[in-house]
Amino acid sequence: MAGKQEVFDKILERLDDIQGALGCAIVSRDGTIVASRIDKKYSPDKIAALSSQVVTQLTEICNSLNFGDLDNMILEGDNGKLGLIKAEKGGFFIFLIGNTEMNIGMARMSLQEAVDTFDKAV
Repeated sequence: MAGKQEVFDKILERLDDIQGALGCAIVSRDGTIVASRIDKKYSPDKIAALSSQVVTQLTEICNSLNFGDLDNMILEGDNGKLGLIKAEKGGFFIFLIGNTEMNIGMARMSLQEAVDTFDKAV
């Protein structure tokens, strides 16, 4: 079985190949970056901190609406997109940052494949 870092690298490499992707990261629930490949114009620490806040707030919203725990989400802004999905094992979130050209359907499918790979490997 491959080591965790090999699995992380494989996941990030696959996500990095998506057209319009600017970077990706695997972040723990507490906002610690476990592994990342993020375009230099973005600060990985800032992305991790902000993403951790988003996860916390959206988890509270999901729970207050009786939707259950946050599983995944896609944010689309005028100048970019952010997708995330939760890996059940280990409590990690996998983030994908993209420009306006990033295909949301492909991003969602690739994030699901990434988390499936992660969950099988750990």
